[in-house]
Amino acid sequence: MTAPHPDALKLANPRHAGRVPKHINAAQLARIRHSAYTLPQVVKPADFVDDDAAGLEDHLDQLGYVLLQKPVAGARPSRWIAPGLMDEALLHLDAVGSAAGVRALMVGRTNALDALGIAREGAAWARTVTQPLALALHRWRVPVVFGTPVDAAPVWAFYRSGDLAALNTALGPAPVYPHAAELTAHLDALAARSASNETRHLDALLPRLQAECARPLPLAELKAACNRAQERWEQRVAELDTLDGLNAELAFQGYPDTFEMARKLQRSVTLYVGAPNSGKTHAAFERLAQAHDGAYLAPLRLLALEGRDRLVARGVPCSLLTGEENVPANGALAVSSTIEMVSTTRAVDVA
Repeated sequence: MTAPHPDALKLANPRHAGRVPKHINAAQLARIRHSAYTLPQVVKPADFVDDDAAGLEDHLDQLGYVLLQKPVAGARPSRWIAPGLMDEALLHLDAVGSAAGVRALMVGRTNALDALGIAREGAAWARTVTQPLALALHRWRVPVVFGTPVDAAPVWAFYRSGDLAALNTALGPAPVYPHAAELTAHLDALAARSASNETRHLDALLPRLQAECARPLPLAELKAACNRAQERWEQRVAELDTLDGLNAELAFQGYPDTFEMARKLQRSVTLYVGAPNSGKTHAAFERLAQAHDGAYLAPLRLLALEGRDRLVARGVPCSLLTGEENVPANGALAVSSTIEMVSTTRAVDVA
C-alpha cells in the first residue's frame, strides 16, 4: 500500500507527520490518536522529566516523538508516542480494543506490573529487585534495592493478554545484585568501626543503613550515602553521651528525692495571687524579716542581691548565696539565695 501524503495525516502538530512510519496510514494513526489515553505505549512528559522542569513539552519533541494529544491546562498532560511503537500500539488495539472499561483494565495490569517491581523509566522498562545482604555483626540483614533493565516485549504481551504466568516465565528468576560482595564488605567495615567505639546505641545504626540501601543508587553513590549515615549516627551518639553526662553530673532525675524532709512535714501551702504592685512581695518580706530562720529564693543573682540589701536595710542580718558568691553575715537570721543553691535538707521557719 502506498503511504498517504503527510498532509493527509491528522496530528496535533502537523510537523510530526514526517515522523510517522510510511506504512502507517491515516486510519491507523486515527485509531492510535483516539486511544491515546489508554494505550500503554503512549507516554507523557512527566515520564521523562519533572513536572516543573523547563521546556517540559519540548523534551519529547526533541527526542523525535509524535504528539498525539495536546495538553489541557489543569486537566490532562500531553500524550506522545515513539514512531517505532506505533505497530505495537496497533497490535494492542487489535487484541484489547478501545471500548468502555479498557482504561480500568490497563490500570489493573499496570498495578500488577508495579507489584512485580516493573515500571517505565523513560523510553525503557526496568525491574526493581530487593536482595538481602547478611552482615557479620549480630547477623544484621540489610536489604539492598537495585534496578535492572527489562525487555519491553513481554511487558507489551502482558498488557495485551493479562497472562501473569507467561510474564513471570519470560522474566525468569530475579537477578542477583552484581555488587553484593563489595557492598557487604563496605557495610561490614562501617559496622565494625562503629562497634569498636560504641556498643550501647549500636542498634540505631542498622535502620540508618537499611534506609540508604532501600534506594536504587549506583554503587559509588550508595557507599557514600552509607558513609554519611554512619557519620550522622556517630554525631547522634556523641550528643546522647553528652546528655547522659549532663544528667549524671546535674542529677536532675534524683532532684525530687532530695525533698524527703519537706514531705515528712505534711505542710499545707497557701498561694497568694494578685496583680503587679499589689503588695505581695512586700508582705512576704515583712513576714521574712520577723522570722528567726528564713530564706529568700530568687530566680536571678541581681534579685538575690536586692533581697539581701532589702533585709539588711530592715536591720535583719542576711547572708548571700549564689552560684558565683558566698557572703555569710555574722548572726544571720536569713539567707538570700538563687534558687539553684537552695538546701533541700535544712528546715527553715520562712522561705
